[in-house]
Amino acid sequence: MTASPGEETIPLHLGWISLCFGYGFALWPPAVTLTSITAYAIASGAVLTVRASEGVIGWQETAEIPLMALMAFVMAWHVARRVESMRQLSVLTDAERLRHQERERLSRMYSHEMRTPLTIARGYVSLLQQQELTREEHEDLSVIDDELGTLERVGERLVRMLAVSDHQHRRPVNVDALLSEVATRWGNVTARRWVVDSHVGTLTVSRERVRMCLDTLVENALRYTDNDDTVRIFARQVGDTIELGVADSGPGLADDVVDAVNLGGRNTEGLRQDTRRQTGLGLALVRQVAESRGGTIRAGRALEGGAEITIVVPRTPSMPQAAPVEDVGAAWLGQPGMRAALDAEA
Repeated sequence: MTASPGEETIPLHLGWISLCFGYGFALWPPAVTLTSITAYAIASGAVLTVRASEGVIGWQETAEIPLMALMAFVMAWHVARRVESMRQLSVLTDAERLRHQERERLSRMYSHEMRTPLTIARGYVSLLQQQELTREEHEDLSVIDDELGTLERVGERLVRMLAVSDHQHRRPVNVDALLSEVATRWGNVTARRWVVDSHVGTLTVSRERVRMCLDTLVENALRYTDNDDTVRIFARQVGDTIELGVADSGPGLADDVVDAVNLGGRNTEGLRQDTRRQTGLGLALVRQVAESRGGTIRAGRALEGGAEITIVVPRTPSMPQAAPVEDVGAAWLGQPGMRAALDAEA
């Protein structure tokens, strides 16, 4: 700039470009950035000021001094903000990875440290029940077996919650084949008249979430049916929505329970008490999954005479809701009367 009177703006801008270029390759600490920009602004500004005082350039040219310095500061601020955002993203990614590892650890812990002892304990109870015992002893063993079964079911549902939170990716799934697979899997371990009624073809869904929801609804139906009852797994298209769920030929649901389920558990006055009910966590999880896809659940009377629980979702998937599946327990417990309504149904 000193060697080219009248042409100072060209080396001035080249200097600012070099400063920004160097900053882009090595993110300087704030103090170094402030010192470098200020020093160059003062040095280049001194030359422009001298040239303006000598009449070589107009005083308006000195406006380049604060403007270029301000532009450099804005550039440095934006770069620093982006780097900080990337750092926070990295922290969140690491935290999510740790959460995933913890969920896997809990799942393995249940599979190997809880499920096996529970199975062995129920096996010994079954052996004891086959022996000649008094009526009171048989009743005591039945209570023990029932409580062990409850622990096993609750553990299975907790594992489902852990698994669902890690399988949110949607992909094309043959729903008809999936429903047949669910019926076959349950049919191998339970004696019911299994019926699959599905003609919807391929949908873009999370396979694990759909299977988890159906397993939960089937488990509910099995508690209210006997060996000669029918359990129907269905999926149908109604307009722009898909309805899939489970129906049975059991005793069905009372009208007040149906109203409570359809109203999201808010109408809970006078609900029928049921000795076969569970914690209600499974149905709450099904509702959360349906709502995450922009849908809901509906309860009613099945054609077979029993209960019918239907998941209603749009055929075209919507954007996922922000609420994670892990929060279903807190949301479930936080709603007034939700526990009573879901207990009475599930």
